[in-house]
Amino acid sequence: DIFFPGNEIKIGVKLPGVDSGENPEVADIDERINILFLGLDRKVGVPENTAARTDSVFILTIDPFSKTAGVFSIPRDLVVEIPDGSGGYISNRVNVVWETGEFVYDRYPGGGPGLIKDTIEDERNFDIPIDHYVILDFADFKDLIDEVGGIDIDVPEYAVDYDYSDCEGCPGYAVEFVPGMEHMDGPRALAYARIRKSDNDFKRIERQQLVIEATAKKALGLDLFVSPNKALDLYGEYKDAVQTDISDLLIPGLTKLAQ
Repeated sequence: DIFFPGNEIKIGVKLPGVDSGENPEVADIDERINILFLGLDRKVGVPENTAARTDSVFILTIDPFSKTAGVFSIPRDLVVEIPDGSGGYISNRVNVVWETGEFVYDRYPGGGPGLIKDTIEDERNFDIPIDHYVILDFADFKDLIDEVGGIDIDVPEYAVDYDYSDCEGCPGYAVEFVPGMEHMDGPRALAYARIRKSDNDFKRIERQQLVIEATAKKALGLDLFVSPNKALDLYGEYKDAVQTDISDLLIPGLTKLAQ
């Protein structure tokens, strides 16, 4: 299954430790915390100021009352209505929205992040409010996985790409995944999340959700979220590489949700 509006998929990670008091058991859409994640298709070795499309787009939605989280993955080739900055719209794939706001439009409010947030929040598309965003490129992703010591994924089905590459100018090589449990380091997990030549984008979304779930479980298992100070230390290692509007002051509060 793919998580589309009205079809929620839990990532299998409980977020205990939040006293909901007299709050309702389940948050409505305006009470959830929605964090937009963008994975840029910018290979290792490409300058950071280079235009790039988003290779993956998903929303991490957190319910602070039921203490659960879910992932809403958006297919990269899905056509959406994109605000043009003058009151009109253009139709194009969702994977060009960030690039358009960052490099094509002249001084769009908020740049690329502002445009893709406006696009997702627009009632013509998803009508989902976005509270924060996080943008990573390939190098950031691999570093994150390696920092937590790699992840374990029970690969459900065979997948292969005979000409895979994640760095600029590097020759392609074959990557293969067979069913069964596998421990993946950063480059291996990135390859698993990116390949789609052996099937389609929907299967790739399923693989990305497995990577997200495994990363969350590994981080929680390492007690990265138990201590707000420890979480801030980890965040400090990445804040120069990860583009986000989540400030240091908000990290302890978000961390508390994962205790």
